[in-house]
Amino acid sequence: MRASFADLQGNDSGLSDRPGDVGNAPADARICSEQMLCPSQPETGNVCNPVCQTGACDWCTQKCTVDGDGKIGCASKGVVASRAVGCTISNPGEPTQHDDCVPGTICLSPEQGSILSYCFPICSTNSDCVGGATCSPRLVSPVANGSTAMAAVCDPEPKSCNPDSLPACCNPILNTGCADGQFCYLVSPDVTDSRTVCDYTAGFAVSCASSHECALGYGCTSAGVCKKVCDLTHTCPSGACVFAGAQFGFCP
Repeated sequence: MRASFADLQGNDSGLSDRPGDVGNAPADARICSEQMLCPSQPETGNVCNPVCQTGACDWCTQKCTVDGDGKIGCASKGVVASRAVGCTISNPGEPTQHDDCVPGTICLSPEQGSILSYCFPICSTNSDCVGGATCSPRLVSPVANGSTAMAAVCDPEPKSCNPDSLPACCNPILNTGCADGQFCYLVSPDVTDSRTVCDYTAGFAVSCASSHECALGYGCTSAGVCKKVCDLTHTCPSGACVFAGAQFGFCP
């Protein structure tokens, strides 16, 4: 990580009102250990760990994040909550890219040309995500032409399609039940019930790590392949529907 990334991110030496700050002590003496989300330390060569928020940042004023080059470094922290819609990205696609999401999350615009933005939790494996969400790569700056930098983040949490479960899941075949700007996808089943998620469409992949990489009406199977979604009334062009839970399944 180049030094200028941290240097340009508002290294505020003023006081913070976060719990644990010590009176008028200088920034390097204040206690901001409550920033730590998990105990893992930075990987070799990285100044900090964006999943656990550990390392050499000034945790009273900064967070560990991924910049527009896909590199890990310290930047000014924000206050927009995890999974909130409507965060702000500054300097997209640049080494000084940063945002106003809380530590442990990163503001991404899920689609090329989209004005939507969302605070995604940063992750390294599925175990870092809650609610059965998948940890998958997304473009850090799809609004920046030619940008290929990626960050691993937790997908939105899926919901059970069991009729007794509330709130009800969306319909991945009819693409109904999601907010404007989101689309319904089928994900892996939770024991016996199908699960769907309102996510942001990302393309027309054949192989996949997450259903949002597939075209609408398709989902990512456990084998990592995008397959057409089916149910009892929406059958497959050929072959029988292989159910992923009781409500929906994938075509062979």
